[in-house]
Amino acid sequence: MSKAKKTGFSDQVLAKLTGRTPAEVLALREEWDIHPCYQRVDTCAAEFEAHTPYLYSSYRATECEADVSDRDKVVILGSGPNRIGQGIEFDYCCVHAAKALAERNIESIMINCNPETVSTDYDTSDRLYFEPLTFEDVMQVIRTEKKSGKLLGVIVQLGGQTPLKLAGELAAAGVPLLGNGLEAIELCEDREQFHELLVSLDIAQPAGAVADNLDQAKELAQKLGYPVLLRPSYVLGGRAMAILHDDSCLARFGKEALEVSSQGKLLIDKFLEDAIEADVDGLNPTASALSSPGLMMGSAVFDTLAALDADGNCVPYLAESWTSSDDSTVWTYKLREGVLFHDGTELTAEDVKFSYETQRNDPLVGLAVKPFYPAEGAFVAIDRYTFQATLTESWAHACPVSQLAMVPSKAWLVAALEDPTLDQQPVGTGPFRFDSRTEDSVTRFVRNEDWWGGEVWLDAIEFVPVPDPDTRTDLLLAGEVHAIHTSSNENIDILQNSEGVYNLIDVESDESFMMLNSSVAPFDDIRARKALAYATPKQDFLAVITAGFGVPADQLFHPDNPYHNPAVKQEADMPDKAVELVAEYCADVPASCTDGRIDMEYQFVEGSVLNLRIAELMDKGWSVAFNVEFDQKPQDGHIQDAALGWYDVVAWRQFGSYRPEGDNVWLMCRTIGFISLNWPKYCDEERDALLWEATATRDESIRTPLFQELAQKLHDDYLYIFLTHTKWDNAFADNVHGVCDATAPDGATLMCYRGGRTGFTGVWMSE
Repeated sequence: MSKAKKTGFSDQVLAKLTGRTPAEVLALREEWDIHPCYQRVDTCAAEFEAHTPYLYSSYRATECEADVSDRDKVVILGSGPNRIGQGIEFDYCCVHAAKALAERNIESIMINCNPETVSTDYDTSDRLYFEPLTFEDVMQVIRTEKKSGKLLGVIVQLGGQTPLKLAGELAAAGVPLLGNGLEAIELCEDREQFHELLVSLDIAQPAGAVADNLDQAKELAQKLGYPVLLRPSYVLGGRAMAILHDDSCLARFGKEALEVSSQGKLLIDKFLEDAIEADVDGLNPTASALSSPGLMMGSAVFDTLAALDADGNCVPYLAESWTSSDDSTVWTYKLREGVLFHDGTELTAEDVKFSYETQRNDPLVGLAVKPFYPAEGAFVAIDRYTFQATLTESWAHACPVSQLAMVPSKAWLVAALEDPTLDQQPVGTGPFRFDSRTEDSVTRFVRNEDWWGGEVWLDAIEFVPVPDPDTRTDLLLAGEVHAIHTSSNENIDILQNSEGVYNLIDVESDESFMMLNSSVAPFDDIRARKALAYATPKQDFLAVITAGFGVPADQLFHPDNPYHNPAVKQEADMPDKAVELVAEYCADVPASCTDGRIDMEYQFVEGSVLNLRIAELMDKGWSVAFNVEFDQKPQDGHIQDAALGWYDVVAWRQFGSYRPEGDNVWLMCRTIGFISLNWPKYCDEERDALLWEATATRDESIRTPLFQELAQKLHDDYLYIFLTHTKWDNAFADNVHGVCDATAPDGATLMCYRGGRTGFTGVWMSE
């Protein structure tokens, strides 16, 4: 036995070779007193006396150098070797655990085998053992440390999956587990137990079940319908997790997942492919992120609390009046009486309250609500027709006209929470009732005869998704559809020069740009961000991609916008400056460079010839200083990666709220999280203060210079490389009338189009 241990055989290997269990091997070692001694590493290379206690085990040593103290002590298990799913966050936690113990005069004993971590620095813990994170090795350290002083316990939950897997054996050996106990660990790690916990707490989760083998997994996947998400038990991070699209994928990845799972259990979940999809994945404004086409569809079936008149003023709509507190943080709305939902129920303050609360609880839509309202008491139904909303900050222009102000029926929302398929069958107070919907085909609404707002002229309206802009244009010109929605500059030019077409052009709705992720290298360094801007071939983009029809953009404000800052000019087409900056960056951060160029990934939506042309054009310019890899993703995956921060550079389109404070959600520090609407994950407290100062006042003489300063700050941070101001066209056949004739209850003419969208309230048709 002694010879075998000196040779390096573990208890587990010896057990296998001798037909015993590891526990029996350990018992024999205890009986024969075969244990390792711990030797110190001379961290000073014999130049002078070393005091840093770096320890390693040896069965050959005769003199033990652990020098165990008589103090109270706690063992901390580190994360071991770096690997996918186990990163710096675990090391950070272990370090702070050691610091917290030091503050309480408790000795910290670190066990870790990764020399490239802060937890293994000489000054982090009181004693450090460079040992494998196995049950045998950890127990030998514990045995040594228990010779003197009091071992209070072991912390396992801070080092990631590796130490967590030891929790059961350590507990069985009588070792106290500090912090999360074995029961809590198993509850979180065992997919079946966690699944059952969510069910018991009535917390929504994707449909799914646990399988014990591949046959069960296949049966479940077929029952749920592909795609599904495969997750093994007792695995943190993404190891052996996979999105499966068919049986062959399951056979390939399921075997690995079973091998990884210490419990031999697999959780099969219905994968929510459209969970954060920007396109219309449903028509529930509290649970779906409605894109511009989705908002057009939503405006047919839902009404908002307020509306914008032709001059951009906020006018009463579902709310007949409102007041605000002196500091503009508390807004009280008086609802119209007698307004009926399509299900026959009357609109009340409870409906509005429940709508806002449902939005706040939604994992996606809630990102736009939670940062600006307090956690408790934000929404109150004062009486049947009086609704009150409390904001965390002053908001002088709190005009509820967006998706968040669309009010669905409470009865329908409650039912939709139980049955998400009802998201496809909306119930609102709008001029049209939902009739039928086939996703990616046709959504049909019919006239609401009981609409509170007056006469509805059209019998029905059908929305047909047609992704290709050329096809949309051809269908309109051929008379096969009556209206289209497009941002293609070439097609807009065709439509504007075609007879029999009525065009509504919106040039201030949003901007097209390249967006850079500031949370990861290389673009966590402003030099890299500047260099990419300098290398961007903007003039070629305008000439080739927009065919000369695009309006060049240097900032988020269109030149016709009163907040436009003429001093802000986006640098581009400066390859020499890019090369100079990259040389400086690569000298300081060589790990992010290859052959003197910065390594980066450019992500864009797959399946589009135009997007590929843009990528190739950008690469041609960027290649002077960057090694560019293309990452093509489907639309949903593209948006998901942006929200999670899994990108370097993406092509994007955003901003353009009628009032710029509506874009706060994209810029605030408070909207940064695991899932972010602040896509670049860039926090600037000064920028936040600037935004809130502008948001808190109605005085344009104050607001204008503040928003102009905002434009300058966005430029100086180099998070967005602005290219063009998006031009939207809502083009109608010449037999469509009344597109701009909608009025508010007080008679005010409503804004005809906004954000590339129009409504259909006053629309009628001639033969």
